[in-house]
Amino acid sequence: MANVWKLSYAELAHVCQVLGDDSSAQVSHEIREEARILYAAWKDALAIDLHQEGAATRQASMMLGLRKRTIELLFKSGVAV
Repeated sequence: MANVWKLSYAELAHVCQVLGDDSSAQVSHEIREEARILYAAWKDALAIDLHQEGAATRQASMMLGLRKRTIELLFKSGVAV
């Protein structure tokens, strides 16, 4: 996998989607479930209507938190080492 620190928000969301859909024995149920939750949160954050007042700030805050949680998940799952 590419350097996780350089992945875009869309790429991080995609990684969550892939992990959430992975049915192999290498990915635990706990990791899959957390990835699904993160992917849903990424979709919500990416879909925020930036024309609303304060939306850009809210989106940026959400995305920074999601980025941190996603990278933690990647290390926890062994995808990023």
